[in-house]
Amino acid sequence: MTKIHRHIKEEQILNAAEAIFLEYGYDKASTRLITKKADVNIALLHYYFRDKQSLFNMMVIKRINFLRNQIHHPVDNKDPTENLLNTIEHHLDLIFDNQLFYRLMVTELMRRNRKEIVGLIESFFKKIEIQISEIIKHGMEINIFRKVNKEVIVKNIIGLFLEVIIIENETHSFQIERKEELMVYYKNFCKGFLIKPDF
Repeated sequence: MTKIHRHIKEEQILNAAEAIFLEYGYDKASTRLITKKADVNIALLHYYFRDKQSLFNMMVIKRINFLRNQIHHPVDNKDPTENLLNTIEHHLDLIFDNQLFYRLMVTELMRRNRKEIVGLIESFFKKIEIQISEIIKHGMEINIFRKVNKEVIVKNIIGLFLEVIIIENETHSFQIERKEELMVYYKNFCKGFLIKPDF
């Protein structure tokens, strides 16, 4: 088996595993379902991945790395209000496009069974917190935002992200109309708690 062929097979198994884990969750996903989806035998799965846990870890690492690369750095010379709202909308788009994986991340955070995975997920959400905090800090420094407790504001913004992930997925998938409603809420939130009246 050539190196390229090995890589293709590994990706084939990973992609199948992602689909099964996201559909069934970790507990109900089985290597039988994964091998069937990937159209490989169990021996080949174990050749690349020691067990279900190793496969799950690799799948989460791969997807988190992909999402981390989607987090854009704020543009320094932009109006901080526009910057903040664009950043919030970008994260809502990521949630919208990756609903099942975000739900899986939140489930892992709540259960806290797999420390390595929990650490990766916490680091991912921490990166979002830092990004939003830096925009708010810049807005305060140039006197467009009120002097506020950044941590409280950021927790409110992130908290609604998590609420969307949990509640929306318990009832129905996150629809584009819901994203538009949320953006209206965030605009009013910024106007009420962040932006100085003169702006």
